[in-house]
Amino acid sequence: MRALIQRAARAAAVAVTTFALGACATGAFYYDAAESNLIRGNYAATDALVGSAKGVSPGGGPLLVATIVNIDDLDKSSTLGRLISEHVVSRLVQAGYTVTELKMREPVYVRTAEGELMLSRAVREISAKHGAQAVAVGTYTPATGATSVVFVSLKLVRPADATIAGATDYALALTGDGYSLTRSAAR
Repeated sequence: MRALIQRAARAAAVAVTTFALGACATGAFYYDAAESNLIRGNYAATDALVGSAKGVSPGGGPLLVATIVNIDDLDKSSTLGRLISEHVVSRLVQAGYTVTELKMREPVYVRTAEGELMLSRAVREISAKHGAQAVAVGTYTPATGATSVVFVSLKLVRPADATIAGATDYALALTGDGYSLTRSAAR
């Protein structure tokens, strides 16, 4: 009798495990985002940006990160521009910098569809209000033609005198639907 109960328990455990694994296979799955070429590229660029920065340090005060904008229209961004900004924030925090989350603060200059856009005339005022040692700003431009490349330029700017403390340029090779992120806007 005891052997029969043990076999039944094992069979039930196998059935439950099979059901659970089957449910996982048809539902959402975990993908190690750090392996994404987009994230790796943005992280490496952020590392280069802070590596080139003079007078900007993790203990020097908070940083602000503006939405990366389209170089041909500095009042516009896209899903890609906002995503790059989010990756820059993540990497700065991972590197020990304090980053002020502007979305949680009072309005700065936020266009809902575009993100946190920093106009040069407002940077000093906003940075002083948040005690920022520097503001990360940048532009992107999709390559024309059949390639799926986006060129990005990032800068760390000291708001007090608009001096560029650090800068880096890089290209992102986007695959699949990634390139469409340059043409999209939030709704």
